[in-house]
Amino acid sequence: MRRYPLAAAGCLAIATTLVVAFRPHRARAERTGITLASTARLDPAHVASLHMTRTAVSGVPDLTRMIGPGATPAAGQAHRIGPAGMTLAWVNQGAICEVQESGGGCVPPIDRPIEVTISDPDVVGKGQPERVVGLAVDGVTNVAATLADGRTLHGAPVDNFYEILLPDDVTPTAAMTVRATMADGSTYTEQVLGAPPPSANGPNSGP
Repeated sequence: MRRYPLAAAGCLAIATTLVVAFRPHRARAERTGITLASTARLDPAHVASLHMTRTAVSGVPDLTRMIGPGATPAAGQAHRIGPAGMTLAWVNQGAICEVQESGGGCVPPIDRPIEVTISDPDVVGKGQPERVVGLAVDGVTNVAATLADGRTLHGAPVDNFYEILLPDDVTPTAAMTVRATMADGSTYTEQVLGAPPPSANGPNSGP
């Protein structure tokens, strides 16, 4: 899926609902054989960082409230994961909810080792570059994004969450191949199809 910055604080709940509705992004997935990749399941039982005292956050962080009252974690339930602790994640009714400054959503159990989200943390096409981020099950050792021109960028999961910063010249419509490598050397590949950013006035707005 592709996630874009929120236009204003008042749009927070609406934008989060859309993030949840569009998971996962249009893609084609490829796995072969009986391996860690072929049997992987992204759910709370296979994300160790959600059960660690080391990653637990006291209280209820304000950022987690953007998901909505039905998914807000209880005090002490959220965990800070990812590079530099960029993501807050917690379990809600069997799904994994996660949020960063640029947005968030909840991921129901899925039969794949990673979640793939294309995110822009500020203004699309300006400021910080787009990035590929997502949850990763235990056993994922590396995630790579290969662009249409052959450039490949890598990111290793930190406490079950990875981040890959894309080059400045990558546009919001760029397609790419995302590949997760497991501890046994097996891989899972997802073809992320290019898509235009959502209109500021909605999909059916006129000029």
